[in-house]
Amino acid sequence: MTVSPNTIIGSLVWRTREALNRNAAFLDALAGYYYAPNCLVDGKFGFWHFPGTQAEISAVLLKLGEAVNGSMLKFPAVLNFQSIRQQRKGDAVTLNYNLAIAGSVKSTWTTREREAELFERVLRPVYDEFMRQAALSGYFLTDYGLPPHDYYEVFTTGGNAAQIKDLYGEHVDAIELHNLSFVLKPLCRRQLERIATENDRVTENIADLLSV
Repeated sequence: MTVSPNTIIGSLVWRTREALNRNAAFLDALAGYYYAPNCLVDGKFGFWHFPGTQAEISAVLLKLGEAVNGSMLKFPAVLNFQSIRQQRKGDAVTLNYNLAIAGSVKSTWTTREREAELFERVLRPVYDEFMRQAALSGYFLTDYGLPPHDYYEVFTTGGNAAQIKDLYGEHVDAIELHNLSFVLKPLCRRQLERIATENDRVTENIADLLSV
């Protein structure tokens, strides 16, 4: 039984969401976010995973935006851009991802407002918890510290704002993780089954909306 690199990220996103829903300090801070009502689904923090090419991710998010309460089903989310490079040496496999942890912003917000509203309350805590869950998962061989990656905080206050709106149906800012490298451990069947189950759970309540 093999594992898809996409299902691994789906599992980590589900674990991140579950952990943040147990984090009272995070939920208290979230209440001050302008888009907080759109982040809550049945009273719980909603956090999604959308893997695909740029065109596929755009199509899914635009379709979700057409649904009733669709904005509640889009962001915050991890956008998992394909393709995923796999370095194989003997039995060792290193997975290299390009991810964006994205959230909604008002087009009129300044960079300072975006930082206070979205980055401080939502994106940075989500990033920290995502990395924590990666370390706790037992899926990867890890040294001390974070897995190697390039970290960007992307404020779409410039000329690319209209392009972002066209791609995703609304204005978003993001923490982008480029060349995020995980060295995969040999995983047992029980771990693989758990990864598959958790990946399914991360979008189970919107699965019927995700085919495009």
